[in-house]
Amino acid sequence: MKFAHLSLVLAGLASLARPNAVEAQTFAITNAHILSPGPVGEVERGTILVRDGKISSAGANVAVPVGMTIVDAKGNIVTPGLFAVNTALGPRRS
Repeated sequence: MKFAHLSLVLAGLASLARPNAVEAQTFAITNAHILSPGPVGEVERGTILVRDGKISSAGANVAVPVGMTIVDAKGNIVTPGLFAVNTALGPRRS
């Protein structure tokens, strides 16, 4: 029993020590059809800048800094700040 508890504690500590890969990422998503619930709203061809895993800016006239990694969305829909937009949350029909 002690071994099981020690294993769980060590696994928990190891997960805390490992940095989150998303937090360290810095990149730009270009040519995106942005659908945002915030002030950006809907932008047909826009850019989203992500710095250290967080969205720093989004919109139609966002300049990509020199040397930043670029991901071309190729006109696909990008929803910054939303997770699993196709979920079935809300009231269910009976």
